[in-house]
Amino acid sequence: MRTGVLLHEKTRQWRWVVVGTALLVVLVSLSLVVGVGTTGSARGEAVITGGLAFVPSRGEYRISKEYAFSNFLWDQQGFLGGGEDAYEHEFLVQNTGFARYANHWTSNLPQAYPDIEDNAHSSTVGVDEFVIGSENAELIVPGQWYWTFVDLSDQDRLVGTSQTILEAEMLRDWPWPIPNDPIAWHPIATFTAPISNGTWGGPASPLSHNTVPFQNQTSAKADASVDAYIVEKRELLRTLASDNPAATVRATISLAHYANLVATQTFLERHQISAEAMWYMSAQHNFSGGFAVASTLSASAENVIKSLQDNMVFTRQEWQNASAEERLILERSLAKHQMMLEAFRRNKVMIYGIDVVAKTGALYAMQDDPMVRLVDVRLPVNAATAVPGRRRPLQPAAGTER
Repeated sequence: MRTGVLLHEKTRQWRWVVVGTALLVVLVSLSLVVGVGTTGSARGEAVITGGLAFVPSRGEYRISKEYAFSNFLWDQQGFLGGGEDAYEHEFLVQNTGFARYANHWTSNLPQAYPDIEDNAHSSTVGVDEFVIGSENAELIVPGQWYWTFVDLSDQDRLVGTSQTILEAEMLRDWPWPIPNDPIAWHPIATFTAPISNGTWGGPASPLSHNTVPFQNQTSAKADASVDAYIVEKRELLRTLASDNPAATVRATISLAHYANLVATQTFLERHQISAEAMWYMSAQHNFSGGFAVASTLSASAENVIKSLQDNMVFTRQEWQNASAEERLILERSLAKHQMMLEAFRRNKVMIYGIDVVAKTGALYAMQDDPMVRLVDVRLPVNAATAVPGRRRPLQPAAGTER
């Protein structure tokens, strides 16, 4: 995601991108063939950069004040091996009063993360960007259907519509702690939200897809720099705690193993720290996500359940008045909601990362807890990003559930 970029700036034909000391000329064609008719569907032409097609070949999307959802696939793998590439699937909403982030996101993209900018959380945001990315885009499997979901709520009841772009973006995923650097981007579709049945590139997908477990994959990037990074961050935290143990900072805790909600709540209480958000994996390893923390983790999970149920009621009402083609997309959205709902209802949500606010001294002492793999200090508490959790935690190995 390119922070602070307004929608009208995306009409530029050519982009110059500086990567390290090399200057790359990235030729990005912004040609877009918009479908006529009443469905609001659009077809995005794949952008070729260095011989790589990073734009999903086909898919579908919907966005309302309740949630944003997209389902998509690549016919060919369009990313480099060796851990260099990341991918982001972006809803760019120009009218910032249309909706706000409602504290829950999910996806089955490999090593998914949120990169959400919402003016409801920051006055500096000019365009609401509801974005889910894949940290290791080279793990994307051609022909497999992927999906993203961002829970939303009404921000301003007087704002009924918004010009919106669904955009694909390829990023260079530098080793920690350097942020991902956008290389190329392309609008898949431009439309007015809300929309319930946008499509591009081909027929819609059968419901039998999107069920392949994916999160046990690894890559060269995942193994190459982790140990060195952990040592570096431990030394940084030691220095911070020594200089000012009472300083309050934001940090992301990577757990050594997957933990259920009860074990995670006990961990928080044991260390007397305040959590802002949780990173979780489904017990079947077929999707991951994150949610904001309320008073307790059980209360937070109930908030997620309630919002999913409300979304399903809204979507079923849409279904009643939809055409046969529109109903297919709504049914797939309902199926994903049901899958998420069952995971939370049956306690099949496994925590692997925690965004916290705590004092450096307490965080330094926490490193000796066997539940902790890494304490990654991110920002002073007074320099928060728009939404917590922009640094993805390290993921435990499969089979470490407790």
